[in-house]
This record gives sequence, structure tokens and C-alpha cells, in this order.
Amino acid sequence: MMTRRFPWIQLLAIVLCFFLSGGMAFADSPPVTAEPNEGPITARFAPQQTPILFSVNPKQMPMAGNQSSPLQWPQALLANAGVRYARDLQPWINDELTFALAGPVKQHHYVFALTTRGAKESQACIEQLWQQQIAAGQTLSFQQDSGISLISTEFDNPQPLAPEISGLQPFEGLSTAIVDERYLLLANSPSVLQDVIADSQSQNLTDTPEYQQAVANLQQKQQDGFVYVDLSAFSRSSAPPYHSLAMQVGKTRQGLLAETLLVADSDHLKNMVKPAVSRPIQALDYIPGSSPLIASGINLQRLWTQMNQDLKGYDQLDKWVRTVLKQGGEQWSVNLTRDVFPSVEGEYAVAMLPSHDQPLTAPSSFFESDWLFVHDDGSQKLTQVLDKAAKKQNIGVIPYALDDHPVSAWAHLVSSEADSTPQDSNSMVLNAEITGAFATEADHQILATSLDALKQGLTEDAISKQKDFQSSLATFSEPNQGYVYLDWPVMKSLLERQLPKLRQLETLFNPWSQKLTSVTFTNYGETPNVQRSQVLLRFSDS
Repeated sequence: MMTRRFPWIQLLAIVLCFFLSGGMAFADSPPVTAEPNEGPITARFAPQQTPILFSVNPKQMPMAGNQSSPLQWPQALLANAGVRYARDLQPWINDELTFALAGPVKQHHYVFALTTRGAKESQACIEQLWQQQIAAGQTLSFQQDSGISLISTEFDNPQPLAPEISGLQPFEGLSTAIVDERYLLLANSPSVLQDVIADSQSQNLTDTPEYQQAVANLQQKQQDGFVYVDLSAFSRSSAPPYHSLAMQVGKTRQGLLAETLLVADSDHLKNMVKPAVSRPIQALDYIPGSSPLIASGINLQRLWTQMNQDLKGYDQLDKWVRTVLKQGGEQWSVNLTRDVFPSVEGEYAVAMLPSHDQPLTAPSSFFESDWLFVHDDGSQKLTQVLDKAAKKQNIGVIPYALDDHPVSAWAHLVSSEADSTPQDSNSMVLNAEITGAFATEADHQILATSLDALKQGLTEDAISKQKDFQSSLATFSEPNQGYVYLDWPVMKSLLERQLPKLRQLETLFNPWSQKLTSVTFTNYGETPNVQRSQVLLRFSDS
């Protein structure tokens, strides 16, 4: 029996995964917390125009001496300046270490700010650090700036960078200062350090409305790491829809939980979108536990309306999404955005299924695998749309019994000549060319790219019954906008082919990225000003 794929299901899954994993829909009006989030204290040492700031609590997410540390790149950057974290900083550091670009991206102005427990520890750290520089043959220079002592050196032969940070520039020098006894600053030149100190005493990143709005709306209790990015500094668009991104990271029993918040540009405020999922999505009861990629939610039309808005300002991405949707719809005489999306008003779940012959291997593209789409469609709108499209292509509906489940298949009847005999030279055989299959179970319609995929949805143990999946979803609060789940070992190679820069990100967070087992996303609606989401990363040793 020959089979052909039903591509709109795959296209729908790609759109959903982009939407949810990219953080395009996030927070309802956030509740008031007893202890407002103020962000890292050392953020005061970042200028107002800082493109990126990264802060971590080394006690909770150790940077050295721990094989599971995801923070190898700050160590590598410090090592380029002759500073070994474990030897020169770790004995005295307290609860914050922050890295920031202290100027435009192309200038490569670096500053590290860390907290100690007081003046004694700060001075001991400075002495240890500069003793190592003197032992390496470096010449020191001293100066005063606003009553603060600066110690500096210049490197005659800057050391090359480690492979994982090859996109940055080497340190050409090192400059340090102690501020208010417990703050230790390291920069790659005295001028950078002088500007940082001046900004900390007047106007700095923490004074900007975008930063204040970001940290005020972060709600996650786990606060072991923090990232702030000025998206306008990295955007090619003259009017990007989002000004900045903030992320808060913390450890849980389930793994690493990250909260992401996008702050809308003041000229591109968003429409209010309230989260719709306040109970378990029953459509997940028909998604096999072996599925390596799953997306679920409620009301596809609202999702597409929101995505339409969020794609504005990202011209290349917007063009790619629309082209893929248009091409996929044309193959089946269906307009996805006009006909399919408005037809799914209830809950839905879409999943990619592993190869039948190699269940632990992802295909080379999204379109080479089988797919399932489950939705709660009492009005049968989607069925009518697909039946109409099938008739245009002379595709019929054939009833079929599949393990005692009544199902139907969309199929062409294709004739072919049989092995003929002298007595019956005109014998013909009709073959069914399956283009898709569907079944109705407990008010849910299950659509599949093949009968085998439909059988998996009807007979295999569901992902919703697995304890690991249940505990992942229990990490997130309700109401939310649904979930995207990735079995990382299976999906890794496919995603790396689709997103080449993903390899660079994995390198930065080795060895944790090597132990990653699953990724689960959710989001919480949106307000005109902010969008908020969460992602749970689970590891083999969690």
C-alpha cells in the first residue's frame, strides 16, 4: 500500500513550536508578590545602554569544580585575562557574579562585578589576583578615580580565546577596583572601569524604565541566575516590536526552570491576551508517550492572531512562516490561516511520531515523519474543511476497522495491471493510496498522516500518563497557554540542522547540554507591555 503525507499537520506543528519556544506569548497581569523582584544588586555597574548582562549566584550554580556546571564560558573569558576563577575569585566571592558588555557590541568592552562579604575579603581577592599577574611578569599601574583605587596592566601578547568564546575579542589588559568595600570590579581597560564607576553613581541600567519593568514582572521564586538583553542592540529592524528580554533561572527538583519576559517597545504595545488553559488538556490522552515533539493548547485562531502581531518587525522570519504555510496549503487546496486555524476552537494537541523502524532516531526533516493532530471539535468544522479539500482532489473516505476502533481513511483508488493469464488478460487490481486517516474518540477527533500513526494514537500508552511528563507540567502554574515538549536526545540532531546556531549555544552550556533529556515550554498570555513564559530543562542526573 502506498502512502502520502498530510503536510498541513507538520506545518501546524512547526508554527506552534516556533510560537511557544520562541516566547511569543507570555504573561497575564502578574500577581503582586510579597517581595518585589529587584534584579541583581551588581546590575548597577552596567551602563544604561548595556546590550547584555548576565548574573549568577555561584553558590547555587557553581562555575568551577563541578562537572555539571553550565557556566564554562565566563571562566574561559576570565582565564583569557590570566584570572582563574577557582584560584583567584572563588574563595572570596559571595552570592553574585555579573558579566556585562559596557558599551556597543562591536566595542567589546567587558566588565565583571562580583560581591564579597566585606572589605577584608575584597582586599584578599585583589591581592591574590595581582600577585598572580606579577608572577606572570606583568607591570602594574595605579591611579585614583573619585576616591577609588584602580590597578591595571596591559598585555603585550594577548592570549587567544578558547573555542567556546571565539566570537569575542581577547583581553588586551586588565583593570580592577573595589567599590563600597564589598563590590569587586574587573574590566578589560581602565577607561572602561572608570566609565562603569561613574555610571554606577549616576545613571545606569537599573534606572532605565525597560529594565525596571522587566524585573518588576518576573514572578519565578527560583532566582539563581539572571539575564538581561537589549534586543534593539541586536536587531536589524528599525522598529523591533520588543525592546528587551529578561530571563530568570533557578534549580528545582525537576531540573532547571527558566522564566522569560519580553518587554514591548513603547511604540508597539500589544493586545491583551488572557491564558486559556486552566485544566489538563484531554487531547494529550491520545498522544503516544514515545512522541519526541508535542505541542498543545486551546483555540488555534487566537494563537495565529497573536502570532501575526508578534511577527511584525521580523521580516525574514515572517516571510519564511507565511511561505511555508502557503506552500503546504496549496498542496491540499487548503488555506491554513483562513480555513484550518479558525476551524479549531477547542483544545488541541499535535505530535511528531518516531520512525517505526528506528523509534529513537529523528528524521532528517520535519516532513519525513508521521504526525498526529487531536482536537476537541464538536462542531466538526475542521472535518468539513478537510472533506471539501479532499473532494477537490478526488479523494474519498473509506471506513476501516483498526484494532476494534472504527476509523476512516482519506484515499485514492489507483488501478494497476495484475499478473495476467491467457484466460483473463484484462484483470485489474485497485490499490488504496492513503493520504490521511482519522477517528473520533470521546468527543475528540484524531487525525493522522497514516493508519500506523493513527493506531499509535489509539492503542499506545499516552504521554499524559507518564510520571515525568506529569511532574514537568505540574511545575508550571495555571492558567497558561498550553505546552510544547521536546525529547531532546531524539530531536537534537534535527533541530541542529534547522537551526545551525544552536550548536554554538550548546557549546556555551557544556556539559549540561550533553545531559539534557527533555525541554518543556509554557506561556501565560500577554499584556500590552510584557510577555512571559517558562521553560523546564530536565537532565539525566536530575
